[in-house]
Amino acid sequence: MFSEAGFVCKSEDEIVERIIDLIEDEKLRKQLSLKARMLAEKYFNEDVVFQKYVELYKSMEER
Repeated sequence: MFSEAGFVCKSEDEIVERIIDLIEDEKLRKQLSLKARMLAEKYFNEDVVFQKYVELYKSMEER
């Protein structure tokens, strides 16, 4: 099964199959790489992480 930026495998055999797919398919490797980078930039950039810390500190302050 193909997810947005990687594979979700249900067995060891399926993991092996997906690794072989990645070895053999340069276009697939580039596609997954690009999507993974976009997700990382969206959810883990400095602004997002900083805002999450601010929210965490505020929630702790309210306790």
